[in-house]
Amino acid sequence: LAIAISTIVLGTLTALTVYASRSTKLTNEKITLQNEVKDAVNHIESYCMEAETASWHTVPATGGGTAKVLVVYERRDDMKSIVTSSAVQVDMVETLESDAYAYWFMNGKLYFGKCSHTGDVKIDALEAKDIYLLADHVKEFSCEVKKNEKSGKQFVEIDLQAGLGRSEYSCNKTVYIRNQ
Repeated sequence: LAIAISTIVLGTLTALTVYASRSTKLTNEKITLQNEVKDAVNHIESYCMEAETASWHTVPATGGGTAKVLVVYERRDDMKSIVTSSAVQVDMVETLESDAYAYWFMNGKLYFGKCSHTGDVKIDALEAKDIYLLADHVKEFSCEVKKNEKSGKQFVEIDLQAGLGRSEYSCNKTVYIRNQ
């Protein structure tokens, strides 16, 4: 009888320990994702708010495939010099005199770098280098650059989704470009 009770108690303790371990792992995954997504979206927000304009593109990536890229421009006049009637000539971004920054999504990661004349990121040859890494575990990154109908001011709608193990986290944010 004592052996049976001991076996039941030990089995219960083992089951509780396994459950607590799994629960802790899941909680840690969620916290990791929340912090990663929050930090990435806050970074994008700070650069967009201080810019004069932005543009969203899908471009060829180094090594094949494509990359989704948000380009944030410090000065609107510089951006206008590389705009054609149908698109922005992204390969000309590095010729701009003012600063321009890029956020690009490829291979499940989000990257950030300076792509104007003093930067080392080439929009027409984006690479997945850890030196530019902003966020891991990214499942989807998309942005829309829109214009407010009443004020005529541009804003960027950001959608960032991340996943790690069985945990997922997403964040949507609208950022108004202040310096227009």
